[in-house]
Amino acid sequence: MSSARNPGRLAGLLYVLISIVGFFAMGYVPNKLIVHGNAAATANNVAAHETLFRLGIAGALIGQAGFTFVALALYDLLKGVNRRNAALMVILIVVSIPMAILNELNSFAALVLVRGADFLSIFDKPQRDALAMLFLNLHGRGFVVCEIFWGLWLFPLALLVYRSRFLPRFLGVWLALAGFAWVILSLTSTLLPQYQDRVNSYLQPAIIGEIVFMLWLLIRGAKPQAPDAANQPVRECAVYSIEELAIDFRKLGIRAGDTVMLHASVRAVGVVAGGPDAIHLALKSALTSEGTLMMYASCPRYYDELGRGNLTVEQEREIREKLPVFDPLTARSARDNGILVEFLRTYPDSRVNRHVARFVFWGKQTEHLMSSQPWNYALGADSPLERFLMLDGKIVLLGSDHDAVTFFHYVEHVADMPGKRFARYQVPVMENGCRVWRAMEEFDTSGDGVHANWPDRFFAKIVDSLLVKTGNNGARVGNAMTYILSARELFDFALPLMKAVAADPLAADFLKEKSGHS
Repeated sequence: MSSARNPGRLAGLLYVLISIVGFFAMGYVPNKLIVHGNAAATANNVAAHETLFRLGIAGALIGQAGFTFVALALYDLLKGVNRRNAALMVILIVVSIPMAILNELNSFAALVLVRGADFLSIFDKPQRDALAMLFLNLHGRGFVVCEIFWGLWLFPLALLVYRSRFLPRFLGVWLALAGFAWVILSLTSTLLPQYQDRVNSYLQPAIIGEIVFMLWLLIRGAKPQAPDAANQPVRECAVYSIEELAIDFRKLGIRAGDTVMLHASVRAVGVVAGGPDAIHLALKSALTSEGTLMMYASCPRYYDELGRGNLTVEQEREIREKLPVFDPLTARSARDNGILVEFLRTYPDSRVNRHVARFVFWGKQTEHLMSSQPWNYALGADSPLERFLMLDGKIVLLGSDHDAVTFFHYVEHVADMPGKRFARYQVPVMENGCRVWRAMEEFDTSGDGVHANWPDRFFAKIVDSLLVKTGNNGARVGNAMTYILSARELFDFALPLMKAVAADPLAADFLKEKSGHS
């Protein structure tokens, strides 16, 4: 993969190359030439290997200047995570660079003293050697000052890596430890120099984290995800037109001929010219006449509650006496499903299936989707949801609660797992001209859910975990954060997960719900 397509690899390459130059200048050359505590031997080594010493100075200058490009490469890689932290990282790097470059003046001074220029004839050789050693020691002290910033810049870098989602979190933790290590080394050299070597040996495992990070970038690379649209500013628009919303739907990924199941919050979209109908009209425009739209309408309150056990005896008696026959053509949609489904249900060319577990359909696949639905277990096998899956449908969450995804009830129905809860109730229907209460049963999709092991907001956690896994950052339609989910992909992700959680509730511990859907 090229560095243009994988900016992490470019950053890693620059990081490694500059680090090699830095190791040569700051590690190899001093260890080769400097004899601690012996000014004469050190001066003789520098004089005998002047070219190596000069290469060390040049390497230090190139390495420090070159680290500017490492900083820019890392900024480009990580700015999408948090631009402010990425800028802070660059600032802390850039602050240390002129300090380290100016520090090389001490090396130049030592070299001048070792060579013994004419204007230095007032000093004899032992004095020049001692002064040269002084400047070399000052050079080392200069690095002690720089170590503070060599540690500080790793903290915003560590935070960026930890939150990036495209780099492993352990690298972020290790980089933070490396940052602490450099700061501790600097303070130890300043305050307790007698313990410098011992502390340095203890901190090496932490400092290695920076080496691991650069090698990870070089070998594995890193490709940032597209910026999360939830973090992008809402457009300044007083009112949205059908055309503007249709463009947003197309940008999101809606294509002509798609089969879409919509969950929507009208309020989240913002003010729409023409009212809420403009939202489903915009989606229909993106789908074209070759596409299909469906929403879950269900039924008004009480039509699917008699016999569930959540009403008192007196309430059930009153409902049995007063509730009219359920008419799928005229009954309002369930209020919990949002207002848009009722606008769609009452719009010309919309169709509904004749069932209390009712869907609204529009478009090319309407007849196929509503062709049959079993009276019992109406959201499982042979239901509109199953045919929607077979059509490779797309689920669109338009500013809606991610815990309210009807398709999950199909997964619950067909999942082969023990311990599923049942619900039995009665629905008033017309038979032979008389109102009768027809018994109905399903897996319990209300209240706490089908299984006792389901955690709080289980569906939202499944949705958001899949979004993170697939790098699905969504986009705005109007003001509403909107996501497209493949029904097949969601089914394949949720089915084994539900089975695992039914067997062991701890299997859901890794699931996390995102914030910022609005």
